[in-house]
Amino acid sequence: MAGDPDRDVVIVVDSAPTRREAMANSFRTQGCKVFRFFEQNAKLLQRPANEEQPESCLILLWHFGDLEQEWPAIGATLTVYYGGNGGNDRRKPKKAGQRIWRRVGSKESVLNEEEAKQLVTYAKGLSSGARPLPTKPSFLSLPQKVYALSTLAVLCKGYLAVHAAVDAMKEHGTVTDFDTSDIREALKEIGWDELQKNREALQNMIVGLSDHFILVRSSEWWLKPCLGGDLGDAGSSQARLKKFAATAENEWMQIHGIVSPVPEEGAAAAKPVQDAFKHVKTLLDSIEMENGEVVPSVVASAYLDLCKVLKSKGRI
Repeated sequence: MAGDPDRDVVIVVDSAPTRREAMANSFRTQGCKVFRFFEQNAKLLQRPANEEQPESCLILLWHFGDLEQEWPAIGATLTVYYGGNGGNDRRKPKKAGQRIWRRVGSKESVLNEEEAKQLVTYAKGLSSGARPLPTKPSFLSLPQKVYALSTLAVLCKGYLAVHAAVDAMKEHGTVTDFDTSDIREALKEIGWDELQKNREALQNMIVGLSDHFILVRSSEWWLKPCLGGDLGDAGSSQARLKKFAATAENEWMQIHGIVSPVPEEGAAAAKPVQDAFKHVKTLLDSIEMENGEVVPSVVASAYLDLCKVLKSKGRI
């Protein structure tokens, strides 16, 4: 890095102070010198203003909302655009560059330290002309399909809504262990709290959903959508469900930028991602159990994790 002024310089162009600082901090942890620019009166200003403006940089991170401003003559090895609409943002940058495909609308959704490390490594590989070309971080690529994770999220949402309706109706008796913190949080996530503010809408929902209580308590609720409708014999069903579970886990790893199967040298980085899959795995294991009953607490915990990941990656 010494003697090559742009090798550790990162520029963040973003008018939202908390998001700008959060993004900058992720790169400071990688030993980068970070310059920050923001828009004011249709001009890009540097903060702090008394810092010497760099002539070039390794990475230029530019928020889509700040594209219209005039940009000083600073070259960049890698330009990366980001914003609240993710890579599907329709605003067209004047400079060529990559896009962060997930939604980056708040300080919580900026690149984390590990992702910043990946981006710095990638940019340095481009700068040095390394062959083969360095691996592009997954967040710069159009996301892989996540149909298995999305299927589970939708089924969890329906399951929880029916249980909430039955619990409110009390026709089948109060649902056992339905008043836990995870379940309350999950019901808030699916919009049940808002529904309770309108008595007529709530009553209509209760009447419409409560008849499906027996269905969602059965394995058929999970198996038919996961396996494509035709359950076949028990042996075939179990084999295909194991394949679906493996697909869900692969999607989970890929959406976090982890190649599956995990190579030995990547085991340490993969472990936190694998650990975070535990609630979804518990749900899948419960579905796989012959005549096993999937309990609300398991569904709620899995649903919250699914929502967190799918939202952070811009998939819902």
